[in-house]
Amino acid sequence: IYMKAEIFYNHQNYDEAAKNYLLFAQYATTALERKSEASKLRAYYNTGYCSFKKKSYSDAALYFGNAIDESVSSADEKGKALLLPDLYMRYSDCAFVTKNYSKAVDGYSKIADMKWSGTEYALYQKAIALGLMNRDEEKISVLKLLIAKYNASNYAVQANVELGETYLQNNSLLEARTCFENIIHENRNAAM
Repeated sequence: IYMKAEIFYNHQNYDEAAKNYLLFAQYATTALERKSEASKLRAYYNTGYCSFKKKSYSDAALYFGNAIDESVSSADEKGKALLLPDLYMRYSDCAFVTKNYSKAVDGYSKIADMKWSGTEYALYQKAIALGLMNRDEEKISVLKLLIAKYNASNYAVQANVELGETYLQNNSLLEARTCFENIIHENRNAAM
């Protein structure tokens, strides 16, 4: 059943793939997971991607969330090692797109805490989500962290702009000016 789902997925027949992944998840056992690379974790993860590919982000978030829950007890250690960073990123992005900002913040926080690939992006998105939740002090703190730890990242430049804009919106004009001057200074140095 799992292989049938894989074939449907590879042929971009996401509805049939999802149906078969979910059918597999109903019958998967721990013993089976130890013997193969097929697992409930991977089935939910792949079902999430079926929805993601169809731009059904609410459904994708649900299945990615199921995969995260399944990862706690899964015997698929290899799957966890390979999939968890991407799983949390996709889950967080889907939560963000569907305006479930608190879940997005939780997911992005996990990525940053674990220092997985994409940490700079996760911190930036976390800050944006916090801003959308009107939690500007936390947003500022996350942006400052991003700038301090990853100052060579492209997201650091965006974080400086966002930080300046946030200060400007909060009438913290001196802080906003400092951010914008930093951007100008960095651009001058980069041009030389």
